[in-house]
Amino acid sequence: MGEPMPGGTDPQRLGLLASALAGRPVTVTAGPPGAPAVTDGRSIRVDPAADPAERLRSVVVQAALLAAGSLDVAVVRRLRHRTRLARRYLAVEGARALAGQAALLPPAARDLLEVAPVRSASPAESLAVARGATPVADPPPCFGAIDPARLLATAARDRSEAAARHAPRRAAPGRLERIPEPDAAPDADDIADPFTSPVGGGGALGNCSGA
Repeated sequence: MGEPMPGGTDPQRLGLLASALAGRPVTVTAGPPGAPAVTDGRSIRVDPAADPAERLRSVVVQAALLAAGSLDVAVVRRLRHRTRLARRYLAVEGARALAGQAALLPPAARDLLEVAPVRSASPAESLAVARGATPVADPPPCFGAIDPARLLATAARDRSEAAARHAPRRAAPGRLERIPEPDAAPDADDIADPFTSPVGGGGALGNCSGA
């Protein structure tokens, strides 16, 4: 999407910010009005009706999750069809991911570092906290949401594209013609003797002797 969103937000500039934070190319597009921000691993969808500052914060959070490995397939599979667990995980892991990107956060999003305490050192630890009995406050709206189905679909496409790129090329149908080798220099034994004939009698000169 190339047109500015309501409020003057330029999706291209948000995409540059998201790519810088995520460490990979990421685009920013408009999602359904009122829907939380989500990413499929390649793009981030934000609410076009939200306040521009809120959209920026949402992009920062989702991009930080991508950078921190928070949305890797091994983790996301455990969140599929488990909305409450995904929400608790987002609250814990979102704080950790933002802390890891603290040096790159724009000034307008640095207040996100104070939203929640950092409770873990890895996605696996965040998942363990989310699955445990420790009380975890809901993530703020700017954290958006995690959409396991979209993330897993993108991972499947990536695997398929990678396999297609590395597939061995098939030989062209039909019989391959043999390329003739250059003529080799004849051996001494292969040089014909013009003065002898393989069939008796003395060759060309012998045949010319008087009959």
